[in-house]
Amino acid sequence: MSNLAGVASPFVIGLIYSSTGSFVGGLLAAAGIAIVGCLIYLFMVGDIKPLEIKADPAAATRPLTSTQIR
Repeated sequence: MSNLAGVASPFVIGLIYSSTGSFVGGLLAAAGIAIVGCLIYLFMVGDIKPLEIKADPAAATRPLTSTQIR
């Protein structure tokens, strides 16, 4: 899905260029979409914290079984 922007943006900028004769409108549209994406990330995603992994201390001393090696 994320590759869609890489395919669509040159096409859309080309359409805007062909209708206006200038790249300014297409580049302003791309900048606006980028700013909206940044705002969504800042205000909707929230805090990003590392995952807490609770390791079993005894697991480091146990030998692996044949089912764990596969």
